This record gives sequence, structure tokens and C-alpha cells, in this order.
Amino acid sequence: MWHVEESPAEQCSAGAAAKPAVITAYTYYGMVMAVSIFALSRQRPKKAFTTISLILLFYAIFWCIPLFTLIVVEATSNDPILLGYISLLIAIFSDLYSCVAIFVYLAKHPELREYFMKEIAKFSRLIQLTDRRTQAPHLHNLNKHTDREQNQGDIPN
Repeated sequence: MWHVEESPAEQCSAGAAAKPAVITAYTYYGMVMAVSIFALSRQRPKKAFTTISLILLFYAIFWCIPLFTLIVVEATSNDPILLGYISLLIAIFSDLYSCVAIFVYLAKHPELREYFMKEIAKFSRLIQLTDRRTQAPHLHNLNKHTDREQNQGDIPN
């Protein structure tokens, strides 16, 4: 009556539709980004356009290319070792993208760079304070004794 095939399914319907759905989604995403870049290039200053273009270029290199490679390899072969290596590359490249994007923004925006340098200075002071507090007590006392000797040497008799 329902014409349902009773043989075991090798792949669920969601899995069969995943590849075309991902390809379609990234195609639309790419088109939206291309139109956005074109619109920003006409409306915004060149500096903002350059920053956004660099971010999207790194996104394409570190995210899109490995992901499309994974899709192609899954479509052409089901070698689990190759799929594992590509998945590892996607993980590494996504982490690299996170690091690179920060430095692109820092290179292009002086106000962000200034804020970042202030925060790094605060962080380095915090590390120095923590180092002083975590030194062994005998080293801490030795440092105090050495400081007193140096200060006494500076005072003329």
C-alpha cells in the first residue's frame, strides 16, 4: 500500500541530503559575501574594505577550502583514514583562522592595537606579581636581604 522498501537502509535520508544542503548553503553564503563586499567597496572607506576582504580571504583559505575538500573526498571515496586527516586539518585550520583574524584587525586598526597593548601590559604586570608571590620563601628572603645591602651601599657615610 505505501510502497515502502523493507531492505535495510545504508544511509539515512538526513545523511543523504546533508552534502547537497551544505553545498547549497555555502554557495548562497559565498554569493551574499560577494555582494556585501561589492556594496561595502562602494560605500565604505578603502580601509574597511581591505580589512573585510582580508578576513574573508583568510576565511576562504582556512575554512572553505578544507571543508569543500572534505565534501569532495566524501563524495568520491569513503576512505576513513583520509577523512580523518582532512577532519584534523579542518580543526587545525579553524584554530589558525581564529589566531590570524585577531592579528588582521590589530594590523588594520590603531585603536584596537592601542587597547591590545594596554591589556598586554596589564597581563605582564599580573604575571610578575604572581611570580613574586609564588617564589620559594627562602628566595624571597634572600631577595629582601640583597635589596637592603644595595640600598645601604647607596647611602653615604
